[in-house]
Amino acid sequence: MSPRPRIAALLALLHAQRDEVERRAALERDTKEWIEASEILDEINAQIMHLAEFGTPRREAIGNGDELDLDSRPVGDVAFRRCVVDSVRKAAHLAAQDRIVNRTTTVLLDAEERIARAEQLIADAQQAIRNRYPNATVEGQAVGSPDGFNAELYTIRADREGQVA
Repeated sequence: MSPRPRIAALLALLHAQRDEVERRAALERDTKEWIEASEILDEINAQIMHLAEFGTPRREAIGNGDELDLDSRPVGDVAFRRCVVDSVRKAAHLAAQDRIVNRTTTVLLDAEERIARAEQLIADAQQAIRNRYPNATVEGQAVGSPDGFNAELYTIRADREGQVA
């Protein structure tokens, strides 16, 4: 991530943090809403700290050694981010089950099979996200590990409002 997008991402997270602090300040302490706002604030703070320390957005583990590099908009919408992560995790879990059921003597998949599997996983996640957020745009790709069958990195760009992600 180049410095300018990193700074823009950090500023967006800081604005989301400030908005959430203001929202929480208007709530009665220790209520369900206040606790929820505190959890959202904790999540935003964790994203800020990771981006500030490592210079990259925090990746989410999605199972089987696979990771998700998620750029979600608006950055302060923790519920939307959770929906995207959960949808990708569920799709990855189903894909892993399918892989185990259909496994033959070969462990390595050829490039076409890996691409098709990754595209299907992303399409399944997109549908789950759109069921909850009909206007959302979700785009993604997968990058396999060098050995061809271990971990994958899924890069997803999601926008709740359907703007260019």
